[in-house]
Amino acid sequence: GTWIQVSDDGIGTEPEIILEAMNQPMCGKHVGLCNIQNRLKRLYGKGLDVDAVPGEGTKVSFTIPLQ
Repeated sequence: GTWIQVSDDGIGTEPEIILEAMNQPMCGKHVGLCNIQNRLKRLYGKGLDVDAVPGEGTKVSFTIPLQ
């Protein structure tokens, strides 16, 4: 498959905040993350992987499986 990762070295955030945003039944405050999560799950059966460390940054990745 193809592995894609986006990262930054900003202030980071609590991982729970990102996970809550991605797993809302209805996309509300964090529409972008929620939409991406839902689309990846629907297309590939698995969503985003998040590694967020307050004060160090955030990494978000996903794998597109071989078809």
